[in-house]
Amino acid sequence: MRTLAFVAAIALLVPVVPVAAQRSTGPAPAPALPGSSVVGPSLGRASDAIRDGRRSGQLSRGEAKRARRERGQIDTLADRYSADGYLSDSERREIDTRAEVLRATVNAERLRGDTRRR
Repeated sequence: MRTLAFVAAIALLVPVVPVAAQRSTGPAPAPALPGSSVVGPSLGRASDAIRDGRRSGQLSRGEAKRARRERGQIDTLADRYSADGYLSDSERREIDTRAEVLRATVNAERLRGDTRRR
C-alpha cells in the first residue's frame, strides 16, 4: 500500500516539473521590427570597412567578395533568427559577435599591406 501511495505522489509531481523548468527569470526577448534588419551597427561598420578597403586598394577583389559573402550569411542568419518576430539576447549577441569578427578580419586584411593586390 505504501508503494502505491509513493508512486501516486510521484505521478502527481511529474507534470509540475516541466512547467517549473520553463519559467523565465530574464527579460522577454526583444521584438524584431517587421521589414527591418535586426543586425546592429556592427554589421554596418563591417560593410563600411569592406567598401573602404576595396576603394583604397587595400583589399583585393577576391577578399572583398569573400567578406561580402560572409556579410550576407550574417544577414540571412539575422533574418532567420527574427522570423518569429523576436530576437533573444543570445541570438543578438551571436549576430553582433559575427559582425565584429568580420569587421576585424577585414581591417586586418587591409592593414596587412600586401602590395600584390588589385
